[in-house]
Amino acid sequence: MQRKQESRRFGKGQHATSIRGVLCWELSHVGFTLIELLVVIAIIAILAAILFPVFSQARDKARAAACLSHARQIGTAVQMYSQDYDEQVVPHWYTHWAWNGVPAWWWFETIEPYAKNRGFQQCPSGWFSLNHAYPTIHTDTLSFGYNCIRDTAYSWRDPAGYRGVCTYAANSAGIQFGEGKFGIHLAQVNRPAELIILAECIGAEFWNLAQPDWGTQPAVARRHQEGFHCVFCDGHAKWYRRTEQVNWIR
Repeated sequence: MQRKQESRRFGKGQHATSIRGVLCWELSHVGFTLIELLVVIAIIAILAAILFPVFSQARDKARAAACLSHARQIGTAVQMYSQDYDEQVVPHWYTHWAWNGVPAWWWFETIEPYAKNRGFQQCPSGWFSLNHAYPTIHTDTLSFGYNCIRDTAYSWRDPAGYRGVCTYAANSAGIQFGEGKFGIHLAQVNRPAELIILAECIGAEFWNLAQPDWGTQPAVARRHQEGFHCVFCDGHAKWYRRTEQVNWIR
């Protein structure tokens, strides 16, 4: 038995076919005009222009959150170190005379047992390399610089010139260590919640009175919304767009 089929013409390129009461549309011509394609492309470009900056900002915020978490880990580890070593701030670096002045231990290596990992010293948004010659030649990467602010009228080996959280010290040859930049005692800090120990930096340390962001030779690394993270003597960490001289000098 053949199905009864009716066909009705509606317009150019279109007709409707009815099979047992079911109306089926058939298009003999399917496609887009050039204007339609251009409109679709324009809409996609507008959406991309709107969404890409949003995605970029979300990625930057995620990296900033990870960096702040690392800064807080550093603050906690520094506090634990101070409790174990008679309220002394972790040293920036120290070495043995036998190693000809090459820094053997840096601050991040000293507090590593308290932090339980090595990823804490690096920001996902940027870092710098630090050559290390002991015990073997290698390179470390980190993102935070130590507050070694000093008066450059003094030699870097003169403890009288230091204004930050470290000072220079040395022993005679053959004793446990040769020389280094050692942390001060917390009793010497009048404002532990305001004095910076470490901050995001373009190098291993802040050393010039005019070097941090309040001076004429900025060395801070502004990696997050034109700001940077700082670790303070009381262990807390915070994002700053700009600091003051009181935050660097004890």
